[in-house]
Amino acid sequence: MPCLMPCFTSFPWDRIWIASIQRHARALHGAQKMAIWDLEAQQRLNEFVQSELVLVQISAAKRLRDRAEREAKEAGQDRVTAEHVEQARDALRQGALA
Repeated sequence: MPCLMPCFTSFPWDRIWIASIQRHARALHGAQKMAIWDLEAQQRLNEFVQSELVLVQISAAKRLRDRAEREAKEAGQDRVTAEHVEQARDALRQGALA
């Protein structure tokens, strides 16, 4: 029986969850202004989410993204930075709500 693992791991999960999160964000935020994300912040989000189990990556990405945007907003900034993503990750690890 052929091994399915290489095919499974090469599946573009990152593109799927990013598209899912973007659709969800548009539905949730509607006409609200979406946060602007720095490239480094997007890369950190990807790194942190990819460290999660595949089955929970979409919900982890949503929680982390929402919390990072809240961190930026609470800091009075309209741009999400890598620092906001790291603060969000730390807060979520300590049990804070997204």
